[in-house]
Amino acid sequence: MISEDDIKFWGPKYGSIYPYLETSTPYNNLIDDIFSFLDFNKEDVILDCGAGSGLIIKRILEEFDFIKHIDALDVSKVMLSHLKNKLKFFDNKITSKVNLVQHDLSYPLPFKDNVYDKIISNLVLTYIISYEGKFGEDVLAGVLSEMYRVLKKNGVIVWTTPINNVKFVKVFLASWRNILNLKYYKRLYYGPLILGHALTIQKKGKEGVYHFYNKDRIENILLRCGFTDIQFKRSFAKQAWVINCKK
Repeated sequence: MISEDDIKFWGPKYGSIYPYLETSTPYNNLIDDIFSFLDFNKEDVILDCGAGSGLIIKRILEEFDFIKHIDALDVSKVMLSHLKNKLKFFDNKITSKVNLVQHDLSYPLPFKDNVYDKIISNLVLTYIISYEGKFGEDVLAGVLSEMYRVLKKNGVIVWTTPINNVKFVKVFLASWRNILNLKYYKRLYYGPLILGHALTIQKKGKEGVYHFYNKDRIENILLRCGFTDIQFKRSFAKQAWVINCKK
């Protein structure tokens, strides 16, 4: 179960400033790299697992509005409210394809087996502290096994995680043009705030509270869960892995 401290951290604290992170070049490069692994079809049923403020869903609706359905899942009401605001700019025919679900990924997903053609999860899965009372490597294995369960045969999951020994200050430094753009002067204030939150995440990773593993260990966990065709790409100022795999 997600702790009250984590709910506050990912909700009102981080959630209130998260949209400013979405304006940075490294973050948009990360989104581009996620989409580089995805090929959408009109019958696709998609799960955004940890949808955050909805940038990925917004892009899907803008560029691939022919898809059949999206379930947008997040534990944070604040994040889901950001997503709702993004959906206001689309007509009802498009937004009717999106179902918002508040759910704690420390527990099994509230979906049937073999539902989704594609699952996307951006900077979420390795932040889960426990899964059904388990800790350590079993947390990521448990969460990924749930992704496997709800995927259709030949379905794909594209997900991201900070690298082992991540240094988020490199993302901050790679964002300097965005932060110093005086046209958007609020970034001068929110940029350092985002870095502060990122350093808290980084610290929890080093302490083993969050699970930032090296490439080989991640691959072994994915194989243990049954995934195949595993591919890795470095992104986010080289501080995150984008991982593509198949059921």
